[in-house]
Amino acid sequence: MSHEHSTHFDLPVGQVFRKVRVIDRLLTSYHMDLWKVKIASIVIQVLGILSAITGAYLVGSVITGVSVIDLWPTIGLLLLFTVTQFGLSNLNTYWSHVIAFRSLAEIRKALYQKLDELAPAYVIKQRSGDLARSALSDVNLLELYIAHTLPEFLQAIVVTPLALIFLGLIHWSLMIALAPFLIAAITVPDWFARRAEAQGKAHRESAGTMSADVIDYIQGMREVVAFGAVKLSMNRLDASQQKYSDTYVAYESRSGMERGAGDALLAGGMVVTVALGGWLSIMGYMDVALYPVAAVLTAMAFSPVMHLLNIARQLSQTAAATDRVFGIMNTQPSVVDRVSAPPEGPITPEVCFEDVRFRYGAELPEVLKGVNLKVSPGETVALVGPSGAGKSTCTYLLLRLWDPAEGSVRIDGHDQREFPQEYLRDMIAYVPQDVYLFNMSVKENIRIGRSDATETEIKDAARRAFALDFIEALPDKWDTVLGERGTTLSGGQRQRIAIARAFLKNAPILIMDEAVSSLDTESEVNVRKAIKEISAGRTTLIVAHRPSTIRSADRVIMLANGKVEENGTFDELIAANGAFSRLMAAQIITQMDHKTTTQTTTKMTVQRATP
Repeated sequence: MSHEHSTHFDLPVGQVFRKVRVIDRLLTSYHMDLWKVKIASIVIQVLGILSAITGAYLVGSVITGVSVIDLWPTIGLLLLFTVTQFGLSNLNTYWSHVIAFRSLAEIRKALYQKLDELAPAYVIKQRSGDLARSALSDVNLLELYIAHTLPEFLQAIVVTPLALIFLGLIHWSLMIALAPFLIAAITVPDWFARRAEAQGKAHRESAGTMSADVIDYIQGMREVVAFGAVKLSMNRLDASQQKYSDTYVAYESRSGMERGAGDALLAGGMVVTVALGGWLSIMGYMDVALYPVAAVLTAMAFSPVMHLLNIARQLSQTAAATDRVFGIMNTQPSVVDRVSAPPEGPITPEVCFEDVRFRYGAELPEVLKGVNLKVSPGETVALVGPSGAGKSTCTYLLLRLWDPAEGSVRIDGHDQREFPQEYLRDMIAYVPQDVYLFNMSVKENIRIGRSDATETEIKDAARRAFALDFIEALPDKWDTVLGERGTTLSGGQRQRIAIARAFLKNAPILIMDEAVSSLDTESEVNVRKAIKEISAGRTTLIVAHRPSTIRSADRVIMLANGKVEENGTFDELIAANGAFSRLMAAQIITQMDHKTTTQTTTKMTVQRATP
C-alpha cells in the first residue's frame, strides 16, 4: 500500500455508495461530464466481459474440434469487441483526466477564496500544515477519484453482477455455488470496520501532526538554532514520527488480515466453481466448449471484488479529504458582507469607535471594554499603551478582520457593516509589525499594494519609503527574488517594502502597526518624514511605542486594560503626569539602557581588538 493511501481508514463496503455521493457533491458543476465518464466506463466493462467470453468460447470450441471456418464469425466478434474497447478506453482516459484537472483547479480556487473569507479568525486557529494539506493533497485526491478510482468502482459494480448472470445462463448451479463466496468477499471490510475506522483516524491524525511539526521546525529553524533547542525539536519530531510509524504498523497489520481473508475466499470460490463446472461437463449437463467460459467468468467475477477492497480504501481517503474540504467550505466566516454596495455619496475618511467591546472567543477575556475614539481626516493619531491593551485589536477591527461584539466602528458616520469588505479594504492601507514578504521579486512584492501599478509608480513608492538604495544594491535589483518570508532582507528593509506597498495603494485611511519598530534611527527619521507626507489629507492611525514616533502624531490616545485612559497631544499628556507620562518615562529608560549596553559592548570589542 502506498504511503498516501495509508493515511485514511478503510470503509465498510456498505458505506461506499454513500461516500461516492459525498464526493460527487463536490463535483456538482461537472455532473454531465462525470456521467459521460461513468457511461463510457460501464460500456468498456461490458465490452471486456464480452471479449473474455468470446475468447474463452473460441478456446473451448477448438478443444472440442470445431473447424476454423465455422469459428470466423466468433473471431470477428472478438476483434470487434477488443478494438472497440481499446479505442473507448483511450478516449475515456483522456476525458477523465481533463475533467479531473479542470475540477481540481476550480475547487482549489474556491477553497482559496473561502480561506480568504475566513481569514484570519479561522486560519489562526489551524495549523499551517493541516491547511496546506487540504489545499494541496486533499484536492489532488479528487484526480485519483475521477481518473482512477471511479472507473474501478464502476468495474466492481458492473462486472461482478454480469459475470454471475452469464454463469447462471451457462448453468444455474454455477451461479448459486459462487454467490456465497462473492458475498463473503464483498463484506470482508465490514468484518474489520470498527478497528479500521479507529486505526485509520489515529493514523490520519498522526500524519497531520507529523506534517505540521515538520513545517513548524522548518519555519522556526532560526529560533531553534538561536536558542539551542535542536535536541528538544528533534525529540518532538521523533515522537511524532514514532506515533506515525506505530499507527501505520497497526493499520497495515489489520489491512493484511483483510487481504488474506479475501484471497482465501477467492481461492475457495475458484476451486468450487471450477470443480463443479468440470463435473457438469463430464456428466453432460454443460457443453464442454463452455467450460473455459465458466472458468473465465469465475475469475472475472472475483477480480472486481478483490479490487473493491482497494477501491474502498481509495474511496475512504478521497471521502475523508472531501469531508475536510467541505468542512472548510461550509465554515461560516466571522465577518460576512451585509450589503453589496457602499452608502451613496462621497465617503469622508473619518474613523470613530463607539462603545466598542470585543473578545477573540467566547471563553477568552474581553480585550476592548467600551472603547470610544475618533480620528478626523488629515489627522495622525498615535495609539499607545502597554502590551495587551488592545492597540492591534483596534486596527484589526478597523480593517474588519473581526466585528465588534458590542458597539460599532464607523467611517464617515456609517457603520463598517454598511460597506462591502472589498470596498472597505480598498479604503485602507495597512503596514503591519510582522511583515510578510512572498517568495517572488521585490517588484512583485511591492505591487501587492496595487496589482495594476506601473513600474514607474512602484519605484516612486519605494523612493518615498526610502527603500531605493537597498533595492538598487540587491544582486538583481528589482527582479531579486526575496526568498520565503523575505528572509534575505533585514527587518528594517522588510518594513520599508511594506511601507512602499502602502504608498502605492494611496488609500484615504492609513494604518501603521508598530511599522517603524525595526528601523534604525536614521531610517526612522526618513520614514517619519514620508509618513508625514502621505498622511496629509488622510486618516492615519499609528500604533507605536517609540517616543519619537509618538511625538510626530497630531494627537495621542492612550489605551490601558481595554479602555481609553488618556487622550490629547503628546505635550498635554506628558504635562498631565498620568499613565502616558509614566509609559514614556519607562520607554526612555529602556532605550537609554539599550544604548548604554550597545556602547559598552562596542567599547569592549574595540579594546579587545587593540594590540
